[in-house]
Amino acid sequence: MKQNTPVEMELKGIALEEESQIPVLLLTDINGDNTLPISVGVSQASTIIMALEGVSQGRPGIIDSLVDFFITHGFEMYGLEIYKYENGNFYSRLSYHQGNQQYAIDICPSDGIIAALRFEVPIFATKNLLRADFSSFFINTTLEEYTPQPSQYHLNIDQKIM
Repeated sequence: MKQNTPVEMELKGIALEEESQIPVLLLTDINGDNTLPISVGVSQASTIIMALEGVSQGRPGIIDSLVDFFITHGFEMYGLEIYKYENGNFYSRLSYHQGNQQYAIDICPSDGIIAALRFEVPIFATKNLLRADFSSFFINTTLEEYTPQPSQYHLNIDQKIM
């Protein structure tokens, strides 16, 4: 399999880094063999939890406006691809089309994940990212094994991941 081949991922949950209390999105490939940890801000984590639970923010956020724009102008979303990790940052892009014309736009991963959840489209990561060693990322991050259910995206952080 090529290094840049996209692999479908699912959001397994959100954990907190123990020392800093920074939320960490835990994406796993659909086989559950690989985990991709992505640090996000508290606001983004909250918005992601709301998107997972189908809860409205009341007033539309920027991603809700993006969704409305796409729908109004006839764009269809293919998915989100997380394609690079460099200098401590992940990079991602949304792929979409209108008719036969295909497009992609760079977007920060947390906003891209929110958009993917709102559009109900898949999230992908390139194979080379899944081969990277993120084990040091998990030193102070813990997660309880669980089956996602509404209101359970905040995870118990008493058991070590690795």
